[in-house]
Amino acid sequence: MAVENAVPGGEAKNNKRVLVVGAGIAGLAAALRMHQQNWDVVVVERAQSRRSSGYLVNLHGPGFDAAQRLGLLPRLTPRDIGLYTSILVHADGREKFTIPAAVAQAAVGNRALSLFRGDLESALYDTVAEVADIRFGTTVQAVTQDTDDVWIWATWLERSRSRTPPHTYPQVRARPSSDPGARPRS
Repeated sequence: MAVENAVPGGEAKNNKRVLVVGAGIAGLAAALRMHQQNWDVVVVERAQSRRSSGYLVNLHGPGFDAAQRLGLLPRLTPRDIGLYTSILVHADGREKFTIPAAVAQAAVGNRALSLFRGDLESALYDTVAEVADIRFGTTVQAVTQDTDDVWIWATWLERSRSRTPPHTYPQVRARPSSDPGARPRS
């Protein structure tokens, strides 16, 4: 699909537009931060749906600061499983050493969260879905640029998680193109 940054007969409300490719933690965090900076955001993801599995994530120091800047703490705090005793082991499974939860708490203070990757992704997704279009099953085919515009061709399925119906976006017009090098016509 070719995408143009204007509605026929209308003016663009916001000239700062961004397409974020990837709806994982990094892509969703980038989309949220761009929205906070007044960018109009569309997120596309090649996978057909969200991936909620994963490992444990500890947010402290810069990670906690980032979650705070993104406004995620109210959604993340209830999902916090707390600090825990960590046991590091050798490759053969023998215990190497233990870090008691109290030691970890003393090191990071109360500015830390321990949660599962899926909980972090869900908090980001729920927040971003309120302010941006998120399209699954979407693959960017080509990107071209001239001195005035950037043109993006993508294919996507009919099903999407979006504020607007599939294939539409405020101030965006999409039309099929079999030639990624061709510019859309007005």
